[in-house]
Amino acid sequence: MISNLEKRIITAAMVNQYNNGGDIAATLRSYSKLTYDEKNEIYKEITGENLPISIDEAKAAKIAELSAMCNTIIENGADVELGTVTEHFSYKLANGDQTNIDNLMVSARTTGMPQPYHADGGDCRMYSVEEIFKIYMALMSNKTVQTAYFNQLKRYIINEFKTDDDVKFVTLIKYGDQLTGEYMSKYIEIIKESADIMNQFVSKFTKEMKDSTALTNMSASNINNMDPTNVEESTTRQH
Repeated sequence: MISNLEKRIITAAMVNQYNNGGDIAATLRSYSKLTYDEKNEIYKEITGENLPISIDEAKAAKIAELSAMCNTIIENGADVELGTVTEHFSYKLANGDQTNIDNLMVSARTTGMPQPYHADGGDCRMYSVEEIFKIYMALMSNKTVQTAYFNQLKRYIINEFKTDDDVKFVTLIKYGDQLTGEYMSKYIEIIKESADIMNQFVSKFTKEMKDSTALTNMSASNINNMDPTNVEESTTRQH
């Protein structure tokens, strides 16, 4: 951020350059102290148009947008089937949900006793050890899937778009677009490895609880059912 005085000085310099036929867009982009919004404000004040966005600015803005969406979906939580009902559990950091479920999982494993918790909009009640486990696994699985997907979509944006002519393609990318090629392959690899880890965790927990029946089946196929790519036609550029 810059002060009003700095903004006036830069604006005056840009007006002089613009009146002399200079490329003020290129000059403004060179000012590392300015945010894109500040650059755009100065450019629009002088030309009446928005500052053409560079490929680096477009990629940074899109990655920030997708990161925020990924975080929102993770914090929104997951539905969990508990007996004959389905309850929804948020995973918001600010509300303490993430710390709470972690602590409850530790307490459930340590004591083997029911734990007090509540679903979104529900009253606090005692949840069995098995229920706490299912809630925990559902939230962790959702976090794993969303994080893996976002990281590969981010890699795609960074690696595949190089010039300012690609800006129009970057701006079209949406959270939920289908991954392709090496990015899809890497996503599947990560999900399968994560499923193996979860299966080991399930087995260990089941043994701890002295229950020969698996409490949940977190196979690679099940975790893939949480795939965030739900858009039928990808708007990303195919290579």
